[in-house]
Amino acid sequence: PRSTLFPYTTLFRSNQRTFDVTIARVSSSGIDVMGSNGDHQLGGKDWDDALSRFFADQLTATYGEGMADLPGQRTLLQGKAEQLKKQLTVKKEVSTSLYVNGTSCKLKIRRDDFNDISETLCERTGDIIEALFGDLNLSWNDIDSIILVGGSTKMPMIADYLTRTSGVSVERGVNVDEAVAMGAAIKASLKENDRLPMSAGRITAGGTLPRIGFRVSDVVAHSLGMIAIDATGERYVNSIIIHKNTKIPASMTKSHTLPAARHNAKMHVFVLQGEEERPLDKDRKSTRLNSSHNQRS
Repeated sequence: PRSTLFPYTTLFRSNQRTFDVTIARVSSSGIDVMGSNGDHQLGGKDWDDALSRFFADQLTATYGEGMADLPGQRTLLQGKAEQLKKQLTVKKEVSTSLYVNGTSCKLKIRRDDFNDISETLCERTGDIIEALFGDLNLSWNDIDSIILVGGSTKMPMIADYLTRTSGVSVERGVNVDEAVAMGAAIKASLKENDRLPMSAGRITAGGTLPRIGFRVSDVVAHSLGMIAIDATGERYVNSIIIHKNTKIPASMTKSHTLPAARHNAKMHVFVLQGEEERPLDKDRKSTRLNSSHNQRS
């Protein structure tokens, strides 16, 4: 059941390039981050792409085959898509005009149509949330509030989707553009002074944080490891040492057996961040590692 003393809050953050969700337990004495999950290849640009494809189809259907494929046309449609996406946050229908090969073309879309063509993107965020629930052995029944952060969460469909699927109300008193910066400032103040500045102000719609003795515990957002050789000796793999959602600070060790070093041999350690099992996805014979490039999964 949901707790009123130690409520769980879901932080849903989406900007133009990435999406992530964090679940935290909030009390009067601090914020305890339970875990996070995300997709660094899912963000507002994916909604732009959906709109751009919609307009390309509309252009072809209305003005003829090939109109959307003229030089520079896809780039122009992408720019129009981002503009109209923002307008759809406050309007139920929007339109724009553009000249294509000497022809004035009008494009339009209703918010309902935008919601329909973007539904699969909302569902992808839902899948990421459900995966995090599974990792933490939680469900929407344990969540008391949802906080939206990032410019892409201004789209009405985001709050509507979350409310519809979760049954949990979305907090409306948070500035989605400033929340990340405010959180970073508060975290820095806690680290530096072990207290919040008197002007820290609200970070949730529910009120202010206490200024003395407030604590924030966090987790590792992505697994940390190193490149190692698999048991067959044929491939490089991501040998995870500190797993995703481990409470921090954390210190862990892992042993690897290596052949005896040659005379004056050097060892390079390539540190990885992420869950990818095979960050290089190549066999050892076709891959030469050197210290001049950094690997990141």
